[in-house]
Formats: sequence, structure tokens, C-alpha cells
Amino acid sequence: MAGARVRQVTLLGIGLAIWLAGALLAFLTRRRPTEATLAGVGSALAGAAFGASGVIATLAGGGAETWSGGWAVPLGSLSLRLDPLAAVFLLPIYLVGGACALYGGAYLRAHADTGPVGTPLAGYNLLLASMTVVCLADNLVLFLVAWELMTLSSYGLVVQEDKLESVRAAGRRYLIAAHLATGALVLLFLLLSAGGRLELSGLSLTGAAAPAALLFLLALAGFGTKAGIVPFHVWLPDAHPAAPSHVSALMSAVMVTMGFYGLARFIPLLGPPPLWWGLVLMALGAAGALGGIVFALAQRDVKRILAYSTIENAGIIALAFGVGLLGTTLDQPGLAALGWLGGLLHLWNHALFKSVLFLGYGVAAQRVHSRDAEAMGGLLRRWPLTAGLMVLGAAAITALPGLNGFSGEWLIFYGLLTGGVRQGGAAQIALLAGVPALALTGALAVACFARLTGVALLGEPRSEGARHAAAPGWEMWLPMLVLVALCTAVAWAPGRVIGLLAPATGAVARGAVPSGVAAIVAPLGAVALLATLGLGLGMTLRWLLVRRAAVIRRAPTWGCGYARPAPRMQYTASSFAAPITRIFQPLLGTRVERELDPPGRWPGALSWRSLTPDRALTGFYEPLFRSVERALLRLRGLQQGHLATYLLYIVLTVLVLVVSMILPLGAGTRR
Repeated sequence: MAGARVRQVTLLGIGLAIWLAGALLAFLTRRRPTEATLAGVGSALAGAAFGASGVIATLAGGGAETWSGGWAVPLGSLSLRLDPLAAVFLLPIYLVGGACALYGGAYLRAHADTGPVGTPLAGYNLLLASMTVVCLADNLVLFLVAWELMTLSSYGLVVQEDKLESVRAAGRRYLIAAHLATGALVLLFLLLSAGGRLELSGLSLTGAAAPAALLFLLALAGFGTKAGIVPFHVWLPDAHPAAPSHVSALMSAVMVTMGFYGLARFIPLLGPPPLWWGLVLMALGAAGALGGIVFALAQRDVKRILAYSTIENAGIIALAFGVGLLGTTLDQPGLAALGWLGGLLHLWNHALFKSVLFLGYGVAAQRVHSRDAEAMGGLLRRWPLTAGLMVLGAAAITALPGLNGFSGEWLIFYGLLTGGVRQGGAAQIALLAGVPALALTGALAVACFARLTGVALLGEPRSEGARHAAAPGWEMWLPMLVLVALCTAVAWAPGRVIGLLAPATGAVARGAVPSGVAAIVAPLGAVALLATLGLGLGMTLRWLLVRRAAVIRRAPTWGCGYARPAPRMQYTASSFAAPITRIFQPLLGTRVERELDPPGRWPGALSWRSLTPDRALTGFYEPLFRSVERALLRLRGLQQGHLATYLLYIVLTVLVLVVSMILPLGAGTRR
């Protein structure tokens, strides 16, 4: 057994080494697209294969193991720990990371004339490696180093098209938000390590220099920003659309889960959670789920719609984690298991179907030369395979019965309902209030993705770009096919998937009882199998009927009885969503700019435009970011460019360090 555990760590180490070597090779050959693509994509796939095999072995029954190596950095050590909780968050890195890497090679080929292909491929491998070390790090300093490398590598990928001002602005916003969050984490780690312990496996609240409540709030701000939990989400709606589509998929499906990993890893270290911790997490989760999907309905940019959908799903996961915390507080191990397992299962499900959607709509935006849903249309008829996979991804994300999204949300519903019936007081109110919040979120998600699918994929082409969009090659649809197959596999065997996730609950909820959870979701597998068989039978029957038809008549979609229908007669994205967004106008704050009575006797055109700003961004974060920017600009005077000035800075720094070392010694002598 010990040999098996060593082999698992070795496999992960080999995967990391391959990624780092591939990043170096891709950068060195960055001016030669073919060699750079082979190095970057090939190493990403090989490293993902090695890592996935080791992680799956751990989930299937391997115990926790640690590995340690020498590191010359003060206070730091190269300490790695692989346990079931880390494995749960590592598996999406390998599966989604490998799929997006294959897609990214073909996606970047179309942009080879705008810059070196090898540079973003190298950054992509660094992002994979840094996220892996975040999950494996057993030392606080190593964790922070990997966390910062993850932030910087993803920032470099976000601003790849830095000639656009919108991309540069999105990158700045991401960098400021990420480093404010990192500041919260640095303070959290300093307070946690006040007792002198820097290893996570031996960390406890005993030596902490602050109350647990403050530590919880710091963890929520630091990790919640990366996770996209409201109100720390403000970087996400701009950064994800700005990045290349395979990077958007990886960030939205996997990188945001690193924030949830931090919460799941560090909150149990803070001691028994008081009731308000779970209530706060549930409240923020419900607000994020509802707010995210409502704002998604108000967008026309397909990648921005998906970005707000990520905020919605982050809210659902936060809601589930809050239920898990409540179960621990109330000494209800069954409720704790339902909350944590429901959140982890939804985290896996979201990683799969969200990456399918980002990859699909990413290639659609690339081929149509626009991210506006109003510029697409008619793609399902011309791209039956790729667009069909996008339809399945949309069905999964809306939690329709028969696909994997349903099983995760069903488990969360079950925990909310059973917990609400059995508890009392504030916990009962919170649990029962979560039921309509999650139900309304699901209904709005159906409307959102029916709108996106109907406008972008169905009907007639709405622009010349959509009319002449070339179908993507196998390198783009094959990763989507693999991810959809994984969605189907999770839907068919939810009980087995719960069995893989169950050991991780021991790290986040001591004494949680996940044994009966698999039986709760097991019947959903039969539902998914019947749905798949019914869909297959229906498609086969349709094919047979079409073959036997003597005459097949074809007519334009959305003809509506007109002799010469035009694409402009179709529903628009705005008109489809208007009845719903009108209800949520107080939340959205949509501003309409129109000119209904232009000057002149014979007006040539009328204009109408609606804008839906993110109120958390415009009301709080933008003023905060401007204040930070103004404060930093005042420090420009320190950068004189003179050697003598920099030598003075060095001398002053040395003096401060010497004084800081002498003062404690003097105090000790006086005692």
C-alpha cells in the first residue's frame, strides 16, 4: 500500500515536471508556431494524463501522503500533501485542463499573425502547474507562492489581446482585485502562524493571534474573491470574456474552484463554526446565484453571459457549503454531509458543462467575428455536431433531469428541505428560504440558456459572419465531445461519483456521515439512462421517417407566414429577456439611452441602447480602485532612476532591519 501511495505522488510530480518543461520549450520556440504548439499542447496533455491517473487512484481508495524537499526560501519548505480533499479539486484541473489545451492549440493558430503562439501556451502550462501546487501545498509560504503564480499567469493570459483598451481595463481590474484578496490571505496566514507552525497539516487555532471570527472574514474575502462569490466577484464578468476562449473555460470551470478549495481547506482549521458563519455563506450564495443569473439574462455578449452564469453557480456552491457548515454547527452529521457533498458534486458538474459552453461559444465568436448573440444564429443547422454539443451543455447547466447538473442541485435541495424540516430557529428559516432561492435560480437559468441557445444557434443567420462561418475542426469539437461524455457518465452513475467524493468530507466536516447520500442520488442514474435512451430512440425514429419521406420540403426558419422573411423578423436577445428583466429592474438598474424624436423633418434613423452596469462595481469597487490607483501614483516620485537614490533606499532598508533585530534583544536584556 505504501508503494502505491508513493507511485501516486510520483505520477503527479512527473506531470508537474512535464508542464514546466513544456512551458519552457513553448516559450523558447514561441516564434515557430508548429514547434511551439507541439511543445505546449503535447506537454499539457501528457502532464494531465500522468496527474489524472494518480488523482483517480487516490480518490478510489488511496490514503493521504506527504512529500517534502529542501527549499532555501526563509520560512518556506517544499512540502506537498495529497489527500482526498486535494484530489477532488485536482481532478478538474487535469480533465478540463487537458481538453482545453487541445482546443487552445487550434484556437491560437487563427491568431498566429498577431503575436507569438508559444508565449500564451507557456503561460497556460504555468497556470496548470500553479493550480496543482495550490492544491498540494502543505506549507503556507509555498501556498502563497503558488497562489501568486496562479494570479500572474492567468493575468498574462487575460491581457493577451492587450491592444484593446477593454482588455487592458479588465486586466487591471483583475490584478487589483486579486492582490487585495492576496493581502487578506497574507494577513490571515500571519495570524494563523503566530504560534510558529507553517505546515497546514499541523496548523491549529491554538496559536493564532486573532479571534476566529476575524480569521473567517479574512478567508472569506481572500478566497471568495477568487471563487467569484458576491460581493467579491467584480473582476470576473470582464476578465473571463477578455481572455482567449480556452483560457476563459479553464478560469471559469477550474480556477474559480481554487477559491472554494481555500475555504474548504482553511475553515475547518478555525475551530467549531458558530451559527452565523453558515448563515453568512448561505446568504452570499443565494444572493450570488440569483444576482448572477439575472445579470446574465441582461447581457448580449455570449462570453459575458457565461461569466455571469459562473457567478450564479459559484453562489450555488457557496450556498451548499453554508449548509455543510450549519450541519457541523448544529451537530447534524447527515446535514453536513449533504451540504458538502452537494457543493462538491456541483463543483465537478459545473467544471464539465461550463467548459463545454465556453469552448463552443468561443469558437462561434471566433468564426462569426463577434461575441454578440445578435450576430450569430443558424449555427445548429450548419454545425450539427459542435452546436449539438453546445445544446447538451446548456441542458446540463439548467439542471434538466437526465443530465449531471440535476443530480448536484437535487442533493442541495434535499439537504435544504430535510434540514429545514428537522431544525428550528434561524437555521430553519435560512434552510427553508434557500429552497425558493434555488428554485427561482433554476427557473431563470432555463430562461437564460433557452434565450442564448435560441438566439445564437437556432433560426436564420443574423449576420454575414454567421452566414459564412466555417465549421470547427476536430481539435475543437473533440474536447467538447469528451467533456459532454463525462457529463453523461456523471449523470448515469451519481452514486459512484458520490462514493469518490465522500472521503473528502472527513477533511471539512469531522464526523460527517456520507454513507446514505449515495442511495439518495442513485435513482437519478436510472432517470438519466431512460432519458438518454428516449432521446436516442426519438432521433432514430426521426431519421427513419425522414428517409421514408417521398418529398422533403425546406423553408426558412421563423417564416411566420411571410413570403420573403428576413433575419430581422426574428426575436432578439433583448426582446426575449425583456419580460423577465423588467421584473428585476430594481436589482438590475438598467439604463436606456434612446433618441425617439431626432431633429429634422425626415429623420434617417432612430437609436436605442440599454446598459446594465454591475452596481457592486460602479458603486463600491470602482471608487476603491481609483483611490488605490491615485495612492500608487503618488509613489512614482520614489522611482527617480538615479543610482544614488537606489543606494540610499538600500541603506535605509538595512538600517530598519538592524534596528528591528536589536530592539527585541534589548527588551529581553532588560527583563
